[in-house]
Amino acid sequence: EALEINVQKAFTEYLNKVSIEEQTYKNIFLIQMYMGLRIGEVLALSKENIDLKKKVLYVKRTLTNDKEFAIILGNKTKTYSGNRTLPISEFLTPIFEEQLKYTNENLHNLIFTNNDSYIRTSAINEELKRIFKEELKVNSKDISTHCLRHTYGTRCIEAGMKPKTLQMLLGHSNIGITMNLYVHTTEEEKKKEMDLVAEALMAM
Repeated sequence: EALEINVQKAFTEYLNKVSIEEQTYKNIFLIQMYMGLRIGEVLALSKENIDLKKKVLYVKRTLTNDKEFAIILGNKTKTYSGNRTLPISEFLTPIFEEQLKYTNENLHNLIFTNNDSYIRTSAINEELKRIFKEELKVNSKDISTHCLRHTYGTRCIEAGMKPKTLQMLLGHSNIGITMNLYVHTTEEEKKKEMDLVAEALMAM
């Protein structure tokens, strides 16, 4: 589920307050929550994927696990449409600048590593649950990094973004996935639409 707006605000304030030394994953959480990337896509980001002059982010691959649960850096995204170019908002620029300064040299130029090794998604989810339970005092039972991606999608639709645009931003393979996940018509909205139709018919 998506985070409620007040919870998202509290989480954002917490992340902006702590240093990257105190909270290693802070920028991972922020990028997911405000750009909608899958966690594997975030963990596969390299320096070459970030162009701060053009203010764009290139999503080209993902971090996955093989059958033995060993971490693999793929050479493509989850789906063909997952390969995409995303605009970097002004308020997110400092986040990337900070992370690039903090990044250690490593084999694949990844901007997120654990002592030059891949970061496990399970470790990030455990820390996310801890933050919600201990720092935010919010029920953390069902929280996961996917909730942050879902929060981004939900806020976009609430702000009036067209589903087709959101589909491209999230890298969904077809519009049906986006519609099923984020576009929900309430009973009140149905009544408003029917009233508009009735008015149009009466005016004929």
